[in-house]
Amino acid sequence: KTAREASRRIGSTDFLIVGIEGPDPERNREVADALVFAMRRDFSDLSEISARVELDFFKRNALLYFDLPRLEQLLAQLKTVVGRSRLKSMGLLVLPDGEDPEERKLEDIVRNADVRTRVPGEFQQTAAGKKPKGLEGYFASPDGTILAVIAKPQMLSVDMATARSLVYRTEALIAMVLQDFPAPHPKVEVGGGYRNRVAEYDSILEDITSSFLLSFGLIALLVVLFFRSLRPLPLIFLPLILGILLTLGITRGVAVDKLNIITAFIGGILLGMGIDFGVHLSVRYFHERTLSPLEEALTRTMTASGRALLTAAATTAGALYLLFFSNFRGFWEFGLIAGTGVLVTMLSFFFFFPVFAVLLEKVFTLRPRSGWEWNFGPAGDPSRFPKKSVFVLATFFIASALFLPWGLSRLEFETNFRRLSGNPSTSVQYGKAMGDRASPTVMMCDNASDCEKLTAYWEDQLTRPLHHPEIRDMNSLYSFIPKQQEAKLAILEKIREQLMQVQDWADENLQKKINHYLQYVPSVPIGPQDLPDWIRLRFTESNGDLGRFIYLYPARETWNAREAAQLKKAISRFDLEPLGAAPGARARAASSSFILVDILEVVRREGVLIMFAALGLVFLLLLADFRRFSAAVVVSLPLVGALLWIAALLPLLGQRLGLYNMVVLSTIIGTGIDSSVHLYHAGREYEADPRPAFFRTGQAVCMAALTTLVGFAGMLWVQHGGLSSIGRLATLGLSATLLCALILVPSGFFVGRWLHSFKSHKG
Repeated sequence: KTAREASRRIGSTDFLIVGIEGPDPERNREVADALVFAMRRDFSDLSEISARVELDFFKRNALLYFDLPRLEQLLAQLKTVVGRSRLKSMGLLVLPDGEDPEERKLEDIVRNADVRTRVPGEFQQTAAGKKPKGLEGYFASPDGTILAVIAKPQMLSVDMATARSLVYRTEALIAMVLQDFPAPHPKVEVGGGYRNRVAEYDSILEDITSSFLLSFGLIALLVVLFFRSLRPLPLIFLPLILGILLTLGITRGVAVDKLNIITAFIGGILLGMGIDFGVHLSVRYFHERTLSPLEEALTRTMTASGRALLTAAATTAGALYLLFFSNFRGFWEFGLIAGTGVLVTMLSFFFFFPVFAVLLEKVFTLRPRSGWEWNFGPAGDPSRFPKKSVFVLATFFIASALFLPWGLSRLEFETNFRRLSGNPSTSVQYGKAMGDRASPTVMMCDNASDCEKLTAYWEDQLTRPLHHPEIRDMNSLYSFIPKQQEAKLAILEKIREQLMQVQDWADENLQKKINHYLQYVPSVPIGPQDLPDWIRLRFTESNGDLGRFIYLYPARETWNAREAAQLKKAISRFDLEPLGAAPGARARAASSSFILVDILEVVRREGVLIMFAALGLVFLLLLADFRRFSAAVVVSLPLVGALLWIAALLPLLGQRLGLYNMVVLSTIIGTGIDSSVHLYHAGREYEADPRPAFFRTGQAVCMAALTTLVGFAGMLWVQHGGLSSIGRLATLGLSATLLCALILVPSGFFVGRWLHSFKSHKG
């Protein structure tokens, strides 16, 4: 809400920066001036464009910015100098070297006054220090090799469509401007928050195609290696691709008209999740086809595998659809597309798998391979105590009890936004020209009077020895209005009188000096309308209101969500009533970092709730499928164990949960349970001797899990840190759920079968 208010009233809280770097300071200045002229001519959506500040106003009115003690000291010293000059002119004072030391004292009083502190924070470096000739007032490094042009857009930098348009138009304008200068050209690059976000977005777009092709190629290779034949490829991929295309069409028609950063890689992810249905159907079909004619084999395949596939699809889609209730758009769009994709792809396989199977056998003779077989020997007695299974379960629980407390206690949430983004977007270090001031925090008031009171508060805080821990600097329209002007003007009038008296007896050279000095002695007060245009423009709102907001420069690193959250807590709602404002008056702070903090808080809070809701939903679906509490426990146990191990292993691997990879948890829950569901259904179907069924189904679930893993693995090599964290967590999570399912489901099944047999014999 506050961000929308800031966008409506002020525009962006970030600045668009153009960095210029070259060995020739004069050429850098010419390029900067040309860019400013071209941007002012062509860019109507920028409210402020400048490469320098006009400091003549502060030179003319410098004495009004002196504090009263210094002005009184200046007046007293001026009287001394005037008196000694009068004596010197009368021949009553002779100086050995011809120079009066009292005049040097007068000059020191003026020189040591830190008038430049009235300049906006990002311009202080510009006003300070010596620069090459011609660069006075420019946003330039001390040696002039780096200059900066700053512009204030009217829209937020998180609005990706307009941000991309602005950055691309600026880059095109830079190329056009440089054509008017002879080579070699200085390096000119767009920077700031706008360029950073656009660069991240563009790098993601570049990675989408390569990631999808990589996932598609690896999945196809796994299918060929698993089935040891090319012929299953059309049987699996035709229904799969049809289901993905239908999913994207349906979701676009219903709610999602464009993909966001998180859903951009949904193609590879749907490939990995949707192919599970094709793998399980193909494994069962090839097995049945070795035993039966085509029609009978298809009938047995669809009836025997259908229930397990329905349960797997329901658990996966249900866990994903829970993301739809998140307030974070990236989550609910991912959940909507992925959940719909699972159901549509399942239906695509149910409808078209038999059709393509019949068509393929008409084209060529299918030589099905049922997979690797193993001779298990005679079936064991169900009433015999399953020592191996109990040993496996006991080992797992003991290892979990020893390791999980250590790992879980070290699990952390990623708050460093820099680790979640891509590489820096510009090589020009424009911070040397303007300081770290590209993204201030804006604090808005309801009226100018309240903002004036707020300015006085922050100025008082920043002048204290132990000032406010959250803020290192601030700027406001009222920072440029001298304080105590009435008292200062009275002293300045006395200074003017002293200078005028000197003219009565001064020689021609001294009178020229006095006339020069008099133009720097103000005689009228300064109000907001007297300030230079570049100052008033900076503090003017979209509707023309002046002076209703201030800029704050945080002392904290706002790219760290933890510190940004502390800053937000301290200043986001600031009570103005103790400062003398009307009852209930408050100032609101807005910053691009606050938006990310809000998103992060939503993700952390809702991510955990959605995860537990997904676990509960999955368990209810298992109960509905198996109709036995013990069976639902056996099937869900590997998933719960895997989730705990994932959380414990993340710190050991140097990984953290974060803004992006939290979305994977629902995916891990939904797809991770599939292996357990298929294994348990296979065991129930061949309960007399489930070992061959476990072995055959184990191959299928391994293959299905690997293809799903490969769908996410395409994100491992993207440049964006947040998206690559999705690939890493998904790879770890799907590997852990597969391993736990292969270990715990058969062991739990044998133990459950023995308990059932034991109770039957005992009864």
